[in-house]
Amino acid sequence: MVEGHGVHRVANRHKELLLHRKFVASSPNGRFVDGAKAISGKTLTRIEAIGKNLFYFFGTGPTTVVVHIHFGMSGRFATFTPANAPAVKATTRLLLQDGLEIGAHLSAMTVEHGNLQQYDIWASKLGPDPLRPDADFERLWIACGVAGCRGGNTSIGAVLMDQKRVAGVGNIYRAEICFKARIHPSQPANTLGREKFELIWFHCVDLMRRGVLEGSILTLDPDHQQMNPDRRRYVYNQSRCLLCKGKVQSWDVKGRTCYGCFQCQEMIADGGGGGGGGGGTSSAAKQARKNKKKIMREAKDVVVFKSKCAPEARDETGGTQKRKRKTKTTKMKMKTKMKTKISNSTIVRPTKRQRSAAAAALDKIRAGEGRNVEHVALADEESLAVIAAAASKRRVSSRRTKRVLL
Repeated sequence: MVEGHGVHRVANRHKELLLHRKFVASSPNGRFVDGAKAISGKTLTRIEAIGKNLFYFFGTGPTTVVVHIHFGMSGRFATFTPANAPAVKATTRLLLQDGLEIGAHLSAMTVEHGNLQQYDIWASKLGPDPLRPDADFERLWIACGVAGCRGGNTSIGAVLMDQKRVAGVGNIYRAEICFKARIHPSQPANTLGREKFELIWFHCVDLMRRGVLEGSILTLDPDHQQMNPDRRRYVYNQSRCLLCKGKVQSWDVKGRTCYGCFQCQEMIADGGGGGGGGGGTSSAAKQARKNKKKIMREAKDVVVFKSKCAPEARDETGGTQKRKRKTKTTKMKMKTKMKTKISNSTIVRPTKRQRSAAAAALDKIRAGEGRNVEHVALADEESLAVIAAAASKRRVSSRRTKRVLL
């Protein structure tokens, strides 16, 4: 699934490349014919990203046509110069061509169009987006955090995945946000208290902003990354917790696999969320105890699916780097660092420009992560060339292996 940071990366890049251009639009696979007719010849005047949803505004005033896009599990929005544009695919729902400098191919689960009133309806169904400056945290707190509120009876992990509550967070972010806040994903949301609820929101904002800049979901703090350069995440699709070395557990939450370390993320079974307006009600305590019993019954050790995280540290030419041997003193220092508490005061993200799609694709390939881990929607000629070269290399390697075996 394309998560919120990936959608914002598409929006940011297209604001540079496509905004204020007039396009001839068509629907190669015939699944967006009416919408393509409605926007063809109109100027793209505005682009908005809200959670996992993109909105492209064509034209001005009352006749503005808004195209709503949701990538789903494997969508992609690629830009090309006319001379290098590839053939359209069976999944290409929208083709944009300005006839001069650039064109775009869109494949997505949802592509629909409407007017400005319809846009308001679409946007009203989405929760606050941690990546938007207009995100209303208080709206989320009142709906799900205040002690006794109906919306908070569900777990914080389920709240984070509910796009009507929080727009843009997906399964990888859910696991890593809860871990960094040291909160069990199955803890009822209205038992957390204001301070912990704010900590959850802080990590939503911090990690997703990092994702926009880097082009990938990287969650380790610098000290922890130093200790293990091969890791990209703390618990998601990991068999062992990076910090305590205990086994990571997984269980099903509404059809999605949830991850957590029961040592680092202890479930509070009495519903005591501490001060600041959370926790303490009898119904919350009852729900917490119920959740804890259910998870203890269902949780199992993680079986890592095929997408190993960075098997080797590599240099820019793709070669394996030689690692320096660690002395006993260095190991002791690093162990001490490993125990450093993750808090909102220890993280300082440098301000920098969004990395290119090609650089992000190359990092993902080097890390050994397939598209089943974190699907990347942003694409261009350079990034697709990187992916094609890697695929070709794998095919050659596979053929060689086969010849050796024969």
